[in-house]
Amino acid sequence: MRSVSSFDRTLAVTTLLLVGFGLIILYSAGQTDVPTKAHGVWFRQMVWSGIGFVAALVVYQISPRILEWVAPALYGLGILLLVVVLAVGTGAGTAESSHSWLSIGGRQIGQPSEFAKIATVLMLARHLSGLREPPRSMRDLLVPSIIVGVPFLLVLKQPDLGSALVFVGILFAMLFWAGARPLLLFLLASPGFGLLLGFSTLGWTHACGSGQSLAELISGRRPAVDFSFLAGA
Repeated sequence: MRSVSSFDRTLAVTTLLLVGFGLIILYSAGQTDVPTKAHGVWFRQMVWSGIGFVAALVVYQISPRILEWVAPALYGLGILLLVVVLAVGTGAGTAESSHSWLSIGGRQIGQPSEFAKIATVLMLARHLSGLREPPRSMRDLLVPSIIVGVPFLLVLKQPDLGSALVFVGILFAMLFWAGARPLLLFLLASPGFGLLLGFSTLGWTHACGSGQSLAELISGRRPAVDFSFLAGA
């Protein structure tokens, strides 16, 4: 059992500041002349934040080996819940038509995607910690991409693009801390960059034009674009 004094203080302070900032925003949103649903929500959020901090302290006492052992089961449960919510899930607020929430007796009990995020982090950590060396090639990224890709696609199907993109952030952050080279991460992200450029004719034109000019400069030819304006930069 680890002592509370060994807790990462930087992480704890950062978390407290973020939670505090969120509570201030919620409190501000509820201060209206006409009472709305946002009125008093900051207090409920503060209660749940307190419960979350207690749960964090309890989990902190658990051996990492136990978390490593239960990671596959938690990940499988997360995937199962994401499949179930696609069939019987409901929406909420401005996303009423989505299938993001599980409900019992007409009362929403939670979003499986939130549980799936934690389960995916544990499963990905289990895999990366078992590697003898950091990922060095695209082949080494296949398993991590599958681990994250399955819940990503299921959440995207709900559809919930915001939550789905969180899984992408999880993948790149954990690969970076596992020692993957930035160039390898760029190659992994390149299809996404291509997709974004494909949706923007202007962005695609600029990208192609810059690439062409760079190729001309490298080959010693005079580029068609005048770059003299960069002389004073």
